[in-house]
Amino acid sequence: MALSPKLILLSFCVKILTASAWESACPPWWEQPLQPTFLPHPTDCSKYLTCVSGETVAKSCPNGLHWNNLRKICDLPWVASCDPRPVDCSFGQLLPHVECDKYYLCLDNSRKVVLYCPQFLHFNERSKKCVYWWYAGCGGWTPPAPTTLPPTTAPHPTTTQRPTTVAPASTTLTTSAPTTDWPGTTTSEAPVETSTVPRTSPLVVDPPLSTEDHSGPPV
Repeated sequence: MALSPKLILLSFCVKILTASAWESACPPWWEQPLQPTFLPHPTDCSKYLTCVSGETVAKSCPNGLHWNNLRKICDLPWVASCDPRPVDCSFGQLLPHVECDKYYLCLDNSRKVVLYCPQFLHFNERSKKCVYWWYAGCGGWTPPAPTTLPPTTAPHPTTTQRPTTVAPASTTLTTSAPTTDWPGTTTSEAPVETSTVPRTSPLVVDPPLSTEDHSGPPV
């Protein structure tokens, strides 16, 4: 079975760069700065790493102290703020390097190799890719999250109200005759005036007149 070019290249790199878990933390001796290099231990806060001629050496802090990577000294635990994380370095895992333009390719829990990002790129631990440094979040710098501006609304027109003066209510006095309520209800009828017309008596002639003619016997 033929091996792919990538697998052959990986095997070649492994033969050259295979090292223990601590040997690849320091730069090669020809790239090592004149000043001593101190690095945090990946799993133990009470230890730290130092580079000696390109080799990584683990050292321990005095009893009860933790490594403060910001100040590069052994410090009180609550000042050092060390937060070790267990490292899973199973085969094929990619882990960040202390130098942002490098990363590790894990072979097993005891061996890993150092790989380099292209120029001007840094390794991003979350995406496991080499990206532009301002997106990598390496070295304590995290790209800012996009800001979402709140929706803007047009200001409502303001209406100035004139002060209103309430006139005092007019007081009109109405006088009425006092009424007296008598007990009970009395109804009085006005007396009807009656007049008696005297009857006219018939004229009586005494003796009554006779209508007979007494001048003589009828003829």
